[in-house]
Amino acid sequence: MQRLGITHIYDLRSNNEIERAQVAGRGGVVEWEGCERVFVPVFTDKDYSPQNLAVRYKDYSTSGTEVIFLKTLLGIF
Repeated sequence: MQRLGITHIYDLRSNNEIERAQVAGRGGVVEWEGCERVFVPVFTDKDYSPQNLAVRYKDYSTSGTEVIFLKTLLGIF
C-alpha cells in the first residue's frame, strides 16, 4: 500500500459488520504504519440481518405502503 501512495483507508462498515466479519474469520480492523483508517460507517449499528430486515419491512406487503415508506426514509436521516 505504501508503494501505491495510499495514506488513508475509509472503512464504511458498521461496528456490527466488523464484529460479524471477525466472528466469521474474515478479519476485523487492520491498520498499518503510514496509513490512517477513517471510520465512516454508512449504516448505524442496527441489526441488518436478513431475519431482522424481513420483520422490519413486512409491512410493505400491506396497504398504505406510502406511509410506511416515508417512515422508513425518515428513519435513515
